[in-house]
Amino acid sequence: MDWYSEIKINGFHRFNDQKAFTYLEWYYRMPLVKYQTAKYPIFYYPIGKWLLRKTQKKLKQLYISDFKSEYGIVDAWRGVDKGTDEWHNDMPDGSNIAFLMYLSDMDESTGGGLQFRQQHVSGVKTVYPKKYDIIVLDQDLKFTHRVLPLIKPINRDIANIEFNILEE
Repeated sequence: MDWYSEIKINGFHRFNDQKAFTYLEWYYRMPLVKYQTAKYPIFYYPIGKWLLRKTQKKLKQLYISDFKSEYGIVDAWRGVDKGTDEWHNDMPDGSNIAFLMYLSDMDESTGGGLQFRQQHVSGVKTVYPKKYDIIVLDQDLKFTHRVLPLIKPINRDIANIEFNILEE
C-alpha cells in the first residue's frame, strides 16, 4: 500500500529516510529559546526559516511530486509542545497533510511517543519514533493524535512540515 492510501485509511504512515533530513541536521545547531514546555530554534533568523523551507521543497520533490499541492506551514521544536499531550487535530490551524520529522530516538523508557485514534473506531495505536523517522499525518478531522509525556530528559527534536494536497 502506498503512503497516501495508508494515511487515508489509518490516519498516519511511518517510514525512515535519512536523505530527507539534509537541512534539518544544520537547523538544530541554531540557538534554542525556551517557551512554555518546549524549546524552539530561533527560526525567525532568515537562515532557520530557509532551512525549513528547503526541507519542505525536498519533501515535495521526494514524496508528493505526483500530487497537486500547496506549501503549508513549517515549524520545529525540542521537547513536547504545550497542548500536544491532549487529543487534537491540527487541520483547523494548518494544512491537510503534515510530515513530522524526528531527529531523536524514543521508546517506552524515554516517553515522547505518538498515539493515534480515529472517530468511531475502537483502539489507539502508539508509535515511538526513531531518528530519521517521518510520520505523515492525515489531518482529516476524523483522525486525532497526541504526544505521550517524556519520562527521561531527552532531546525530542521534531520538525513539522505541512502541505495542502488538492484533491480533485
